Amino acid sequence: MIKVYFADDNHLMLSKLRSVIDWEKNGFSLIGQADNGEQVLSDIINLKPDIVFLDIEMPKKSGLEIISYLKNINMLPYILVLSNYDNYDYVRYALINGAKDYLLKHKLDENIILNKLNEYIKNKKDTDITRIKEEFFHHTAKQNTIRKVVLSKKLNDIELNFLNNEFDCSTKTVACVFFSINNFLSYSYLNENYDSDKISQSIITLCENIFISLNNGFISHINNGDFIIFFSFTDTHSVLKIQNSIQNMIRLITSNIFKILNIIINCSEYQIINDINIISSLYKKYIYSDNNIIIDEKEIENFIIKKQKQDLENYFNSICNDYDNLSHIEKDKVILSLLKIANNIKTSLNIFISIQYYDKLKNNIFNERDFNKTIEHIYNFYLTLMEKSESIQISNYSTLVKNAINMIYNDYSKYDISLAEVSSKLNVSSEHLSRQFKKETSNSFINFLNNYRIELSKELIFKGDLKLKQIAESVGFQDYNYFLKVFKEKTGNTPKEFISNISKS
Repeated sequence: MIKVYFADDNHLMLSKLRSVIDWEKNGFSLIGQADNGEQVLSDIINLKPDIVFLDIEMPKKSGLEIISYLKNINMLPYILVLSNYDNYDYVRYALINGAKDYLLKHKLDENIILNKLNEYIKNKKDTDITRIKEEFFHHTAKQNTIRKVVLSKKLNDIELNFLNNEFDCSTKTVACVFFSINNFLSYSYLNENYDSDKISQSIITLCENIFISLNNGFISHINNGDFIIFFSFTDTHSVLKIQNSIQNMIRLITSNIFKILNIIINCSEYQIINDINIISSLYKKYIYSDNNIIIDEKEIENFIIKKQKQDLENYFNSICNDYDNLSHIEKDKVILSLLKIANNIKTSLNIFISIQYYDKLKNNIFNERDFNKTIEHIYNFYLTLMEKSESIQISNYSTLVKNAINMIYNDYSKYDISLAEVSSKLNVSSEHLSRQFKKETSNSFINFLNNYRIELSKELIFKGDLKLKQIAESVGFQDYNYFLKVFKEKTGNTPKEFISNISKS
């Protein structure tokens, strides 16, 4: 509730103020009153009322003296001066020095009091909004300026002055720590719904709440899941105390981020900085190493196509050995490169990977700190691609069969796609296409088509967005019972049994 205080040496006036409205019903709490200036001043300092009804002429200390004193110590509440007709010069002095308004004692009534109180509420709301906006813009400006310094961007004069005022390394010990979301780039690539801005803001908000409890710390998001935290120390310059303090604070931050947001954080060693401008070079050391990163996409793809499992294994072992000393951000880029190459291979060879498999891969990458174990997860992904590519590899097929397969990939959802239609479009007889197709793929045309449709239907079942009849229609089965029959033949399970098995795994 809003706290109200009365100050007047006339007890009848004090009584009138108490009874003029139902204060509590209107959301106000009467916290005190006094009839002399010294007591009034003491109460205002100790009780910190929001609104003070203040008589100008009181014994021991006048209302004007009280206003002047409170103004000098920056503790002025919302003062409403109580006055008579004959002391307007005093009222004017009070208003000039910080009083908000004045009330004529002989005209006090419920409406006047409520009007003044409503003005206070509106003024407070406007003031709060202005303060929040100022704090927000100050905070945002501070974060943006730090980001520009870290990324070696030029600052204007206003930003330079702001930076020097906020981070004066000459009067206090300032330390910085960089930290990053584990495997941020690779996980963002795998997860299309990953809202990186929202996640970054959640981390900032969580850290800022911790900083309030610690009374120390400032965080700024740099880029792509990278952050910088500043700590300042004015009461001690002991290196050991600073080190212990920072370690405890970082431990608190990382454990809370993991506990609340389920995000693993990688941190740098802390650095004492004597000049705020060196954080740019510190960040470069944090994210870069001296190693040259070379991932050969053509070579990896060749291993998959030619089924060279041992060569693929050797290549991945060399990645673990050669890049183990990279910064964790560079390791993340290696992981990202391998995932992109895998996706390119998957697309070029028309390999279908289940949503369930992808979810497992995403979780393994996001929750794995160890680089070599992460590479092992990706290596297993490549082995899956190699295994699946055996049944649908078309690179060695004749042009005729390649074209037929591509027509299946493009038109599988059409109910009327048939050997006769495809052969007609390819300007060959049905018999010739059927013979050549069987020879090269070891599958009849209709069997290859149904295999492809069932693979797609399994993918749609994993997604869970459509009913089974809708799935059957979307992959080209006009007859639902025929879809059920083919699904059972190809998978060994009915669609419902297949769904049940997914739920159990």
